[in-house]
Amino acid sequence: MGATSSMSPELLDFVMCGVVTTIDNCDEVLITQVGSVGRLETLPGLALDMFATCAEVALDGFSNSLDVEWPNFFLPTMSRIIVRWFTLLEADDRTTFLVRTLVRALLHVKELPEDLWLNEKLCPELDKLGYDAVHQTLVIHSEGLIVSENPYIRFAALHMLKLMSPLMYRQQNGRWTDDEKVSSSGPRRVVVADTLTRLISDATGWPAIMAFDAALVPLKSFQIHIAFCSGVYSLMQLATLISNLFSPLLNYPMWRVVPVFPC
Repeated sequence: MGATSSMSPELLDFVMCGVVTTIDNCDEVLITQVGSVGRLETLPGLALDMFATCAEVALDGFSNSLDVEWPNFFLPTMSRIIVRWFTLLEADDRTTFLVRTLVRALLHVKELPEDLWLNEKLCPELDKLGYDAVHQTLVIHSEGLIVSENPYIRFAALHMLKLMSPLMYRQQNGRWTDDEKVSSSGPRRVVVADTLTRLISDATGWPAIMAFDAALVPLKSFQIHIAFCSGVYSLMQLATLISNLFSPLLNYPMWRVVPVFPC
């Protein structure tokens, strides 16, 4: 990152334009030739790695015109493709160079980009709840990935569920999306999103813990905390939560289970 932060604004702008061009060109190949993704590893992996490095520099600011260009062009343009590539991950994928760099890049996507185009996966259950096709696709895919044995794949799914969790909360608790709207007749009634409900109550070990972690993201007020915890308690008794929390720790050393990712 040090070499990148010391580049002149003109050179860094040139490098990031190259990264955008590379990712954009690789996108069509990866989307249309999913079966041969393994043969196209190095180029998109290097581009993703450079994106993540630039994203880390952006946290402290570029102190030049890139402070405007990064959030308005570079970040949303690349984020759309990175989220699309997330949907190409499979639960049984190995930890290849492309998988590692894709997960690293995905962790720098802090909100879902607009104008997403995905190969859609639809679910009647989510359709009845009013989810649009893009959000259905991301929820379904994340649910399938979070039970992976590969910790990189699990963390990618967790990050996506955390991005989706506020939307899922609003979608299924429309009455209480406004923190200022407090019920005069009693405490709020809050439901846990169906997908997270299923993972918390039916999965075991890390997937259940990660789903619980994602479910906590939208909580912003004391009233919601109380109502939400009441909803969660009906899904997972304390003994089950403790069992899910400690069973992975007893079976696997932490350094084998949890990879180190940038914050």
